Amino acid sequence: MPRYEYKCKTCNEHFFLRHGIKEAIQKRPTCEKECELERIPTISFRKIEKKKKKVGKIVKEYIEDTKKEIEEEKKHLKQEYKP
Repeated sequence: MPRYEYKCKTCNEHFFLRHGIKEAIQKRPTCEKECELERIPTISFRKIEKKKKKVGKIVKEYIEDTKKEIEEEKKHLKQEYKP
C-alpha cells in the first residue's frame, strides 16, 4: 500500500498514513473530533535527481521512516487494546 502525507488543518499536524488509492480518509486515526485533512503531494523523482542523492541513501531514509511509523502504530494499537 502506498504511504501518503497529510496535514490536519484543524490541529495543524502532519502525519503519514498507508492506505489504498481508492480509500477516502475523512479524519485522523488518533483524533476524536472531525478534522479537515489536506493531502500533501509527494516529492517527484525529478526533484530527487536534481539533488543528486544516491539511491542507497534514499532507500535507507525510507526504511528508517517506515520503521518509525511501525513503532508509532504499535504504540497506538497497544493503547487501544485493553483486555
